Amino acid sequence: MLPPHCSSDGATGGASALCSTAVQNQAYLNLLEWDHVNRPFPETVLMDQTRFQEIQLELEQCLLTGTVLLVTFSSAGLALADMPGFAEKIKTIVKVLLTGIHLPSFNLKESLATTGEKVCAEVNTCLSQHGFTPLSAERETVLKGQIQVVANSDNTTCKLIDSRIQMFLENYLASSYQKSLPAVPGGLGPIQKELEEIAVKYVRLVNYNKMVFSPYYDAVLGKILTKEEYQLAGKSEES
Repeated sequence: MLPPHCSSDGATGGASALCSTAVQNQAYLNLLEWDHVNRPFPETVLMDQTRFQEIQLELEQCLLTGTVLLVTFSSAGLALADMPGFAEKIKTIVKVLLTGIHLPSFNLKESLATTGEKVCAEVNTCLSQHGFTPLSAERETVLKGQIQVVANSDNTTCKLIDSRIQMFLENYLASSYQKSLPAVPGGLGPIQKELEEIAVKYVRLVNYNKMVFSPYYDAVLGKILTKEEYQLAGKSEES
């Protein structure tokens, strides 16, 4: 089945080329969520597996940082978002406490509990310094609880941030040959700098691989996509 980027209506050589690029870009995005333990890495990117793993880990930390910041601003008030240095302090707390997250011995639940304690303390300090009322014990408990579950697979806030990060990377990849860079989706402003740094490294890595293997990818995809288009056209005529 053709991906949603690709249309079977009036398919031309140009449309097929565009579709081939979309398929390749999606495949490169899939490498950022790869299960390196249980799945063999694709042969044409095997030499760069370590670099893709590093970027994947950086994105995981960026995702958790962005999620912690979003739930913190939602719980403590958006006024904190405009306070100089506050977001950077929270990012430092998360970065330090989640160092080593990829190691088997890492205790994520314990680290997130400590993160919640540290973030609440920083929030109350910042609110007090700027003349606001510190969080009540009840709101502290809620915020700590929200932070402790940010890494859960069904966490809606984390899933939202993740989808927007994926959208940003997809747009960045698609615009890598253009002068203007894509806008950062809403909610990612506090981690924009980190995301853009990761995106630059990622796109550079992808473009290098494309430079070497694109002729091979295009040849394979050309046959597959032409067959798909032919089958879809046949079904359309039958109906």
